[in-house]
Amino acid sequence: MTRYQAERAAWMAGVTGLFGAAIGWLLAPAAFPHAWLAALTAWLGWPVGCMGLLLIHALTGGPWGHAIRPQLVAGMRTVLLLPPAVIPLLIVLRTLYPWARPDVAAHLGNRFYLNLQFFLGRGAVYLIVWLGLAGLILRALRQDIPEARLARIAPAGLILLAITVTFAAIDTTMSLDPRFASSAYGLIAIAEMGLLALSYPSSPPLSVSHRTIPRYATLEAAAGAAYPMGIS
Repeated sequence: MTRYQAERAAWMAGVTGLFGAAIGWLLAPAAFPHAWLAALTAWLGWPVGCMGLLLIHALTGGPWGHAIRPQLVAGMRTVLLLPPAVIPLLIVLRTLYPWARPDVAAHLGNRFYLNLQFFLGRGAVYLIVWLGLAGLILRALRQDIPEARLARIAPAGLILLAITVTFAAIDTTMSLDPRFASSAYGLIAIAEMGLLALSYPSSPPLSVSHRTIPRYATLEAAAGAAYPMGIS
């Protein structure tokens, strides 16, 4: 399959998926908000996880990062789809989140955090950080010596990613139950995104030794086996 054929197939699949989602919204309006949120949060792990791995490799080095860099960059670029993907979520916000309804919010002790204005403000910050980091990484990769530029971005970038992913996970899914609290929820979300991004690259460039890939496949399997089974 040529690149043109792959892109055409991807666009056809995307349009078909959107058409099916629209039909689902019409036929099952009560179930659509939860389905869209589940799909959005699962997909988000791909671009954000790829971004994190690119920044991690900038600090650690090693042939593994060069082997899967094209795939990671391609995955990170899909973050541009996030702003339009959020629009349906904004439309069904009050249906999806109990704290967004005044009758429920009046009885919550954490409404200083779970309120519509603060929620939308935090969401805007997440978008700005993720899109901005993606832009900085792409700009660095166009330099003659991208590793040096990426290494300067990586420390602050990883800190921003950890903070924004943690609070985004709390806001989007943990707050579905406004009385639930967990100190490990954000960490689990970060681990999921990293594992999803690692699972995507499957065809490294031929110029890099394929012997480097099984080691990290083993590392991924080990991380999956050690995945937290409980939430504290």
